[in-house]
Amino acid sequence: MRPVQLFFALAASAISTGAIALQKRNVQHEPRVVSLDLQRKNILDPVRHDRLRRRKRSGSIDVGVDNEVTLYFFNASLGTPKQHFRLHLDTGSSDLWVNTKESELCSTSSNVCSDSGTYSANKSSTYEYVGSYFNISYTDGSGAAGDYVTDNFHVGNTTIKDLQFGIGYESTSTESVLGIGYPINEVQVGRSGKETYDNLPAKMVAEGLIASNAYSLFLNDLDANEGTILFGGVDHSQYHGNLVTLPIQQNEGQFSEFFITLTGLALGNRRIGGSMALAVLLDTGSSLTYLPTSITDALFRQVGAVYNEKDGVAFVPCSLGSKPGNMTFKFSDPAEIVVPISELVLDFLQITGRQLSFDDGTPACMFGIAPASSTNVLGDTFLRSAYVVFDLDNNEISLAQSNFNATKPHITEIAKGKNPVPSATESNNAIAAKSGKMSAIFGMIMTAYIEVAASWLFKNYRGRDDKAFFTLPAFSQHPEPTLAVRSPDCGPDGATLGSEYMFGGEGRLPQLEWDSAPGVEQWLLVSEDPDAPLPTPICHGIYLGIPPEKLSVVNDDFKPVEGESSTKLAGGFWYGMSRNGKIYIPPRPLMNHGIHRYWFEVIGLNKPLDADFIASKPSRDAVGAAIEGRVVVWGRWMGQCERKWQ
Repeated sequence: MRPVQLFFALAASAISTGAIALQKRNVQHEPRVVSLDLQRKNILDPVRHDRLRRRKRSGSIDVGVDNEVTLYFFNASLGTPKQHFRLHLDTGSSDLWVNTKESELCSTSSNVCSDSGTYSANKSSTYEYVGSYFNISYTDGSGAAGDYVTDNFHVGNTTIKDLQFGIGYESTSTESVLGIGYPINEVQVGRSGKETYDNLPAKMVAEGLIASNAYSLFLNDLDANEGTILFGGVDHSQYHGNLVTLPIQQNEGQFSEFFITLTGLALGNRRIGGSMALAVLLDTGSSLTYLPTSITDALFRQVGAVYNEKDGVAFVPCSLGSKPGNMTFKFSDPAEIVVPISELVLDFLQITGRQLSFDDGTPACMFGIAPASSTNVLGDTFLRSAYVVFDLDNNEISLAQSNFNATKPHITEIAKGKNPVPSATESNNAIAAKSGKMSAIFGMIMTAYIEVAASWLFKNYRGRDDKAFFTLPAFSQHPEPTLAVRSPDCGPDGATLGSEYMFGGEGRLPQLEWDSAPGVEQWLLVSEDPDAPLPTPICHGIYLGIPPEKLSVVNDDFKPVEGESSTKLAGGFWYGMSRNGKIYIPPRPLMNHGIHRYWFEVIGLNKPLDADFIASKPSRDAVGAAIEGRVVVWGRWMGQCERKWQ
C-alpha cells in the first residue's frame, strides 16, 4: 500500500552499517523479540483493493497475523481503557491510523467499520493531541485525514506507551492500517515537512523491546489462515536453506520504501522477459503481484490466462492450481524464490461461494500476477513463498524460501552490528535497479493535476454568502454584525492565514477576542467557509455553552478534556457537529480555486441553551433552530487563504 506524498528536501539519514547481525543471546536469557500472529481476510476484489491502497534489541516481538486470501491483519488495542482494533499490516506505508465513529463513513447505520474498530479520543485517559495534519492519500485520491495523536498501544502482552498515530475523521476506507515502513515515509514528513516520529518498529527499539529496527515476515501458504511477523528477530524454522542479503534500492536519492532488484523470472525452465534489473517493491498491502506489461503478456500466453482489461486481472482454469509447476523469481546471486503455481491460482468459490466460469463452463480462477500500472510490486502472491527479513537500520532485505511445514520455533534476535547472519550469505555482486522505480513526487503531481482540474470545473461555485449561518431566521432582528471581533495573533479582519493555521500545518485555530455586550447570558462560536464549491458553506466548527464572562478563546481551549467521554473542551464549552464530525476542520481550499474566506462568527444569546442539547453534538441546522428568539448581538472576524499550483 503506497501512500502518495510530496517529499521535502531532506538529507537521507539512513546509512548502511553492514549486514543484519542475528545472534543468540546468552542461553539464560530469552531473545528480545515481539511476535504477532497474523490472520488472512478474504476480500471480493483484490485488484480494486490494491489500487485503492497503494499510496505506504536483541529482542523480537512476535505477533500473529490472520490470513484471509489477500489482507493480512492482527488484533491490537489502543487507549486506556483498551479500545480494540483489527489492524491491516502494511509494509508499503509507515503510519498507524484508525477510524472514528464520528466520520461520515463509520457513522452510517450499516456500521461498516465495526470489524476493524473505531477510536474515541474522549474515552481514553492516556490520549494526547499532537496536531491536525494527518492526511494520507493513495494514488486514486482515496485515503484519510484528521488528527495526529498519541496513546498507549497494546498487542499481546506488550504495551507501548505514547505511540503516535492518525485518526481518520475523514476516511474512505473501513480498514485500520498499521504501516511499518521507513519513518521518512510518514505522512507528517511528506505532507507537512516535519521531522520523523518513532512509528511502531522504531518505538519498539526506543523502548528497548527489540535491539534494532528490523523484523521478519512469514505469511504462510494459501491454504493456511495464519502467519507471523517477528519484530527484532528471525525464526529459522520458518525457512529452508540460507537467508541471502540484498541491498534495498534508493528511491529519489533516499531509502524510503522496500525496493529490491529483480534480475530474472522463469516459468519452469522457460525464462520470461529476458535479463533485467527491475526495481520491485515488497508490499504486504498489495494482494497480487504487479509486473510490466511486456512480462505479464508473455506469462499469460504461457499459462493460458485470459486477461480482462476492464478489471485489470487475468483468469485461468482453476485446474491449473492442481498441476505441478513453479515460477522462479531471481535476484542478485544466489537469491531466488520459487513460487508454486498453486499459490498463484485464487479461487473465488472459496471467497464468495460463487464459482466463476469461462464461456464453455470451465471453472475460472483469478491469476495472482497482473500488469503494473505504475510501480512494480511483489505482493502477497509472492510473499507467501518467501521468508523476508526487513532490516531498516542497515537498508537490507534478506530472503529465503518459506517452510510451510514449520513446527518447533527456533528464534534468534536481530542485534546491531556488522556481524553476518549465522545462516545467511551476502549476495554476490549485488545488481542495482536500472528501471521500475516510481517517483512519489510524480504521484503527488498527478493528484494535484486532478485537483486543479476540479477547481476549473467548479470555478463559479463559490460565494455562498446568502446561505451563511447568520442568514438563518434566528438573525432576522439582527441582520448586520454589531459586535467587534478581533484576532490578536493573525491580525486585522481579512488577514491572510499562515501555514500554521492550515490543514497540513499545525491546524491551529486563530486566537479570538470580543467585547462584552449587555443582555448576553451565553456565547456561541461558528466557523464556516462560504467559498467551498458546495451548495452551502462548509461548517468548520461550532462551539456551544461558552460562558458570558469568557471574552476570548485560544487554540488550547479547543482540546478535548482528558478523561471526559463527552464533547466538552478544555475551554469550558462544548463542540457541535462540523461537516466531518471532528472538533475543527482546518482550512484547505481547493487548489487554484482562488482565495477562500473563513468566517469566525461570535453570537451572543440572551438565554442559555439546554445543557443536554449542548452536550448532544448538535448539527449546524439544529443549533440555528435552537437559537431562534435568543440572538441579541453578533460579529465576525475573517481570515483568508488560497492554495496555488507551485
